[in-house]
Amino acid sequence: MHSVKEKVSNAASAAKAHVESYKANVEEKAEKATARTHEEKEIAHQRRKAKEAEGNMNLHDEILFWLNPTK
Repeated sequence: MHSVKEKVSNAASAAKAHVESYKANVEEKAEKATARTHEEKEIAHQRRKAKEAEGNMNLHDEILFWLNPTK
């Protein structure tokens, strides 16, 4: 039963990370559309990369929590 809960939680975490990545892409496109300079577009791109990295970090934190929960 525990492994089923773990698999479901991992799948939910992965889906959540994909949603965060998609949201970051959409936000980047919106920021790039309103950006006037190349620098502003580059900043929007860097924000997207940072948000994707944060989502992946959260995914790995949740997986590590399930592998080694504190009691």
